[in-house]
Amino acid sequence: AGEGVAQDLCVACSWFRVAAEHGHPLAQCNLGVLYAQGLAGLPQEFAAARRLYELSASQGCSDAMYNLGFLHAKGVGVRRDLCVAHGHICRAAEMGHQQARQALPRLEKLIREAGLPRPPRLEQEQLLQPGQRQAQQAQPRGDEDTEEWTAVD
Repeated sequence: AGEGVAQDLCVACSWFRVAAEHGHPLAQCNLGVLYAQGLAGLPQEFAAARRLYELSASQGCSDAMYNLGFLHAKGVGVRRDLCVAHGHICRAAEMGHQQARQALPRLEKLIREAGLPRPPRLEQEQLLQPGQRQAQQAQPRGDEDTEEWTAVD
């Protein structure tokens, strides 16, 4: 729900677009989510979502890093690549992103099952504590193929 106003995704989308055009990383990520899910009157366009996540992630947005990893792990809008997904998820986890930290063991299991080279494993000490995570808004979305692993939206 909106804060102090009724929730309106179309209005939110217009504000996200303005902020994203001015380089705001969380707005870029949020606009990417709207494209990925086809919300607020936008077409479901994974290529647009990916581009926005890449812009946002390059500015340090851990939600965008996690979402990029999710796209690569699922092969949504990109060629499925578990190793690329692992890189994005690791970067988010290093920043203290809780969903990324939780997704790493599942992703590493998928990599092992696919017979791919084992990616370097981050030790718990290398991951930031949850209190150090950037303050960002996120709501989970379930996905049947990845069990408890969800994308940020």
